[in-house]
Amino acid sequence: MLQPAPAPRFSRTPSAPPGPPAVPGAHSREVLVTHGFSAAEIDSLVTSGAMR
Repeated sequence: MLQPAPAPRFSRTPSAPPGPPAVPGAHSREVLVTHGFSAAEIDSLVTSGAMR
């Protein structure tokens, strides 16, 4: 006969609530730079309204 083990208890493990989600557009520049866009290209996208 197989008996299930009791569920683990994590009462001694401190946990913190997660932070708020990122604001849309918060990492757009970093992502575009990573993918090879120049600063001028990124500024052009911002001024055209294509990104924040």
